[in-house]
Amino acid sequence: MKRSLLLILLLINSSFIFAQKFKLNELLSLNEMNISEYDTYVTKKGYEFYKRESKENFEKYNYNEYYYTYNRTSYISKAYFFNLKRKKISYQTSNKNEYKRIKNDIIELGYKFTHTETTDLATFLEYRKNDSRIAIALIIAKNSLGYLENVYEITVENNL
Repeated sequence: MKRSLLLILLLINSSFIFAQKFKLNELLSLNEMNISEYDTYVTKKGYEFYKRESKENFEKYNYNEYYYTYNRTSYISKAYFFNLKRKKISYQTSNKNEYKRIKNDIIELGYKFTHTETTDLATFLEYRKNDSRIAIALIIAKNSLGYLENVYEITVENNL
């Protein structure tokens, strides 16, 4: 009886581990935040800063979250393009249900599909509304164990 109860609790808990981390509205809001607000928000969600990239007209802040089951990761980054006065958030997840929810939210928020592009390793879909663009991609990538897996990337850009 105790083992059955423990197994049920473990199954319930594991569903929270792979629960949706970000909704589309959150990604849109994160894109408008300054880096301090952004850092506070994503670290409260369990992400850790791991790298800052900086070039003459570009600055990018990268954060990772490590899932301990199957060594999967989720990744989010915020970038500023100073010369273009453009902001960008990129979010990657291996959770297919999360990807589907975000894709449905794109349509519900009135974004219009503009085009698709396919390469050997990825398929990209682009949606636009006013001065913002959302690109979603299905990327086939090797995980840290060397196995191929689907990775879903959602990119939000403003001030186009």
